Amino acid sequence: IDLQDRIALDDVYVGALVDYILYRAYSKDAEHASDQGRAEAHRNAFTQALMAKAAAEVGVNPARSLKPIN
Repeated sequence: IDLQDRIALDDVYVGALVDYILYRAYSKDAEHASDQGRAEAHRNAFTQALMAKAAAEVGVNPARSLKPIN
């Protein structure tokens, strides 16, 4: 993988990807308590976005089951 490569991703995941990137950035720069709080907020938004997408997919195809994301 090259750092110049594009990420092939459906547009529905763009917001979640941004939240994940911000979570990682704030986590690495958590010198201040506010940075850690921002990191957690973005991690929560990322997790909620993925769970909402998974729930929507199960609603469309009930044969699929939701499995927790670790």
